[in-house]
Amino acid sequence: EDMQIILIYNGNNTFPMKEKPKCSNATITYLESSAIKGAGHARNVGLKEVKGRYILFLDADDYFTPGAFDYFDKYIYENNDIVFFTSTSIRLKTGKISTRHLEHVRKIDDFLSNGNDELLRYRWEGPVCKMFRTDYIKENNFQFEVDSYDLLMKRC
Repeated sequence: EDMQIILIYNGNNTFPMKEKPKCSNATITYLESSAIKGAGHARNVGLKEVKGRYILFLDADDYFTPGAFDYFDKYIYENNDIVFFTSTSIRLKTGKISTRHLEHVRKIDDFLSNGNDELLRYRWEGPVCKMFRTDYIKENNFQFEVDSYDLLMKRC
């Protein structure tokens, strides 16, 4: 009930699904974006509609695991600009665990062990495995690159 889901379809046809996800009382907004402009443009379209306190980005091939929102809820009333978290990755064809996520795990482990936040601050590209405070995004006018599929955020 305290969640807003913004689904942005950036394909060439009409929105493939407009049904509410099972077990959800969330508010859902359906938007469309140009496929030519890539994921960054789609995320920028969504940023204009955000009403919640925090933002999480998820691509069509990403999933939240059971218990993910219990983790997010631990931070929802704090005033962190960004909360980093680890993930698990699988190979879509086989369903077996992949190694894609291990780079994120290594960066978080380094911070927790050594207090070194350089890898988190300067070497973590894209919005994956981050929960952003909405006001932080809006106050700093963060936008995503739109001229390519590059997921790096830039300050405008």
